Amino acid sequence: MRLNKWLKPLFQGDEQVKTNLENETEGALHPKFSNKLREASLFGAFTELTTPRFQKYLMQPKHFLRNGWLLDPDLELNQRSVRAYVLGEFPSNPDNSNSIGQRVVINRKDRKATLETKFATQSQTIEMDLNTMEVTKNEILQQNS
Repeated sequence: MRLNKWLKPLFQGDEQVKTNLENETEGALHPKFSNKLREASLFGAFTELTTPRFQKYLMQPKHFLRNGWLLDPDLELNQRSVRAYVLGEFPSNPDNSNSIGQRVVINRKDRKATLETKFATQSQTIEMDLNTMEVTKNEILQQNS
């Protein structure tokens, strides 16, 4: 009898279930990118931004460097408010169609963090507000070659 009590709200109104599922996956990486990261053995990559692990890395960026991430060579080191870290081949190598990489940009002045994942001609950008720790943008782009 108790089990029915808990299951009943899940199946009442399809709209409620859909909005709950959308909210849970708004900070998630597309499964295609996640699979490619695993195939490339980039186990330190992020597939979800709302996890305690990602939030811990944002609060203590030293964890990026301890787990295979590198400081982004394209960013000047004298910038205090912006830090960027890369994992894998970022930007993706045009000579290798299987190259994949991630880049995390932490902007303390604007209070936002951005995770960019690039694979071949596609990229996904997920942005998080550091004040509320909520995802504000999640988009997939197709680049023309």
